[in-house]
Amino acid sequence: MVGVFDIIPDDTAFSLELDSEAASGDAEAWSAQLQRCVLDYEEDDVIRGPVVASASLYRVHFGSGDWYEDLDEESHTAEVVGAAFRKRHEFEDEDLVGLFSSALVVIDDIEVPEKWRGAKLSHGLIRAITSVFRSDHIGLLPSQMSEGPDGQFRLDLAKESALRRHWEGVGFRLIPGSSVMWLPFEGRAL
Repeated sequence: MVGVFDIIPDDTAFSLELDSEAASGDAEAWSAQLQRCVLDYEEDDVIRGPVVASASLYRVHFGSGDWYEDLDEESHTAEVVGAAFRKRHEFEDEDLVGLFSSALVVIDDIEVPEKWRGAKLSHGLIRAITSVFRSDHIGLLPSQMSEGPDGQFRLDLAKESALRRHWEGVGFRLIPGSSVMWLPFEGRAL
């Protein structure tokens, strides 16, 4: 079995926290972080540094009759991902393990500070999240918006395309007929 420390860089620490106050409905709200750290050999201590990647997640159980409505209450992104997973029987046939999954984790927002971009730390964060939620479906919606010089957000199809390629690099696939991506069980790189 692969542990979290086998899949993230040596100089980072992974933390995952359930925030029971953050969710509006019955969806579980989680926050995940990768943080730089240095081992102080003299003091036998870990010195934590800056957060290099973070994500907001929502988790719902398909057995709940209201799981889609629970996602709709949380955010637009969670609702869009949930809508795509309402039709999961149409794409899950190619991933037999997925037929037994009883929950969905929506990566609602993922952020890597500008200074840390380019090292694929977001891939490490996804692998760490996947190692915890290994029996759950995982979905995300690549951002389609960019902030312009005037501070207004605009549709940016080039950004969406670049993010789609980025997420394909960690194993995500586009759900047919949507902009949502999912991480098949058989393609998970642990």
